[in-house]
Amino acid sequence: MQAGKNSAATGYAPPVPKLRLVPALEASVLSLAVALTFHHWMVSAPSHSPRPGDYPLSASGVVLGTLLPAYLFLWVAYSVWRNRRGFPAWRSDRLILCGLRIVLQPVYWLFGMVMLTSIVLPVCHECTIRQQIALTVIGAVNLENPVTNRAQANGALTGSGAGIEVNPDRWITAGLVGRDGAVITYNGRLRMLAVLLPEMRRDQVTWSCEGMPPKYFSRFEFCRDANGETSFALRDSGSPREDALALLARAAVWQRQVESSALAHGTLDDSARTTLVRRQGLIDLALLDSNGRMALYSDRHGTFALLEPTLEKGKVTWRCHIWPATAATAGCAPGR
Repeated sequence: MQAGKNSAATGYAPPVPKLRLVPALEASVLSLAVALTFHHWMVSAPSHSPRPGDYPLSASGVVLGTLLPAYLFLWVAYSVWRNRRGFPAWRSDRLILCGLRIVLQPVYWLFGMVMLTSIVLPVCHECTIRQQIALTVIGAVNLENPVTNRAQANGALTGSGAGIEVNPDRWITAGLVGRDGAVITYNGRLRMLAVLLPEMRRDQVTWSCEGMPPKYFSRFEFCRDANGETSFALRDSGSPREDALALLARAAVWQRQVESSALAHGTLDDSARTTLVRRQGLIDLALLDSNGRMALYSDRHGTFALLEPTLEKGKVTWRCHIWPATAATAGCAPGR
């Protein structure tokens, strides 16, 4: 009590607590972690995973849209918490000035963060897509070995792919290995296709690889089409369902041929002549296997259809699956 009276008598006032701001680096790291977590959730969710280049919100847009408010919120909230004991000692004018500084100080750092993020994130996004595409191609290349071994042992590609199935995994959603060795793999997450075609030369099997959409295979020298023109350029028009109807219309012609031959000979083996179709309207690639199986792909929206026949009791039935799920039509169920 006596000390308090002496202080009041001498005009002494305790020092005003200094303003303590949150360290910029700490706020930046925390905010970036929040933004990247939100971005991962947005891109990883099935409903937010269209094909490459068609994200409703770009990677940089999603992160920046989350980063800015998260950064401001963390800065202001943490700064207010650190100064909670000093507020009672501040006059109203100092309280206003300190509050403005707490809010305005991040602006200097935000400008640099926005510039850095806008440059780095698109590059990282492209690298991520190319990495996923590479893993899909590697999965397709792994199917080359049994085909190559059979073809070299038999001296011909005929029957080299019989019985070889494509096992879906994280990077390969569906696919087809033709009886003569053609390998087709589809990545439903990116809606892209990898096609490996064998050729027999002097008892040696050589492979050619083609990937769609060409935009994302442009840097893969070993797997890109020299033509490089697909319906991907028309992706702003139409819908996956329209692509599906075009694919199934082409498949219907082949289905009639397969059914007629299978019923006449009592077997699906050699019920069709192996046929590979490219660049016909919305159909960028279609394969009819000699046992009647079909794989068709439209690069406009990354629509892929897989049809497999079964002959039982003198009747041919078809199992049809199509990707993405929004392309499903009557008679063709959405693929899993």
